Amino acid sequence: PLTSVIAFLSIINLVEKPDLIPSFLFASAGWLLVLTAGWRRENPNPFMWCKNFQYFVFALVFGRGPGPQTIDPKQWAEVKANANNSDYWQARVVRAEEKAKQRAEEYRKEQEEYLRELEEIGDVTDDLVEYSAGFGIDPIRASLFPIQQY
Repeated sequence: PLTSVIAFLSIINLVEKPDLIPSFLFASAGWLLVLTAGWRRENPNPFMWCKNFQYFVFALVFGRGPGPQTIDPKQWAEVKANANNSDYWQARVVRAEEKAKQRAEEYRKEQEEYLRELEEIGDVTDDLVEYSAGFGIDPIRASLFPIQQY
């Protein structure tokens, strides 16, 4: 949410002052690097982490980094054990399939309710492909024209 607000306010500022486009391009490149570093830090394996923004600020101010991060030897044993465990991955696939079925059922119910509400309004058909206006060169018209009829 914070990044969306920053992007929104930046774009509003750029619309009002287009002469700031070069500086915003360089700022957005740095912003993108900080965001991707944050995403990389979410990796469960601590050896795949990159240095965070605070590390570089500390190194810039004091001339050296804050020191190495200590990792407990047994801290990531469960992650390592699950990485090669086929039962873990099979259970994860089953959970994902169950979630997908649940979402499909919820979507089906929402669509039934939507169609029921449309039938209450009246003069509604499920088939929107009732377009027969002849030859045309507009490729979008075939898909938009039936929707525009309502």
